[in-house]
Amino acid sequence: FVQGQKHRLWGRVLIDSGFRYVGGLFGIAQIPYLARPTSWPSMRLVTVLVCCSLWIGESRTEKIIMYVHGGVYCFPDGDSALSFWRYTAEAVEKSGQQIGLTILNYILVPEGSLPTPFKQTVLVVNLGDGAEPQNLQIMGDSVGAALILQLFSHMLHPFPEFSVLALPTKIKGVPLMAPRVPLTSKNGSYLADGESDVLSAKPWAFLADQILPNVPGNSDSLILMLH
Repeated sequence: FVQGQKHRLWGRVLIDSGFRYVGGLFGIAQIPYLARPTSWPSMRLVTVLVCCSLWIGESRTEKIIMYVHGGVYCFPDGDSALSFWRYTAEAVEKSGQQIGLTILNYILVPEGSLPTPFKQTVLVVNLGDGAEPQNLQIMGDSVGAALILQLFSHMLHPFPEFSVLALPTKIKGVPLMAPRVPLTSKNGSYLADGESDVLSAKPWAFLADQILPNVPGNSDSLILMLH
C-alpha cells in the first residue's frame, strides 16, 4: 500500500494503477489509442456541434460556459468530465436559466504542440462563440487552466507573435482547477508522488518534453509567458 492512496476508494486505486502501468508502456505515437473516440454523446442522446469548439447540446449564446480541458496537451477530454459539465448545465437550467455548454477543441500532441493550443484559445475567446464577454464563463483544469492563465498573461503583456486579445467588457468569471503551470515535470510532486499519481515520474517527464518543440527560436520570453 502507498500512503497517498489510503484515502481513496478501491475502484479509484485500481483505475489509477492500471492507467499508470499502461501509460508507462506507451510512447507518444500510441497515446491516441489510449484515448479512443468517445461514445458519450450517442449514449446520452446529446448532439455535439463541431466548429471552433464543441457544443454539447444546443448552441445557446445568451450565457455560455466554455470548458478548457486538461490532459498534458496530449489527451482529449474524458467521459467523466463531459458528464460533469452536462450535469452542471442541466442543474443551472432547472433554476430557469438557459445556458450553452462548449468545450475548446484545441490540437493535441503529436498532431500539434505549444504554442498552437494557446493560439487557438486566443482565437476562440476573441470570437466568443457569439456571446458577449460578460455572459461568458471560462473554466479549466490542469493544462486547460494553464491555457487560461496564459490568456490573461497575454492580455496584460501582449506577445507580438499572437493575435491581440481585446475584449469590450469583462469576462463573467474564470474558475480554475489545479492549473498545471510548469511546462516541465521533472521535479517536485511529479517525483514525490510518482507511486500514487495517474502516471509515474518517467512518463510525465517524457510527455513534458513533447510540449514545446515548435516554440520559435526557443524564445525565452515566449516560454516565460506560457509558464
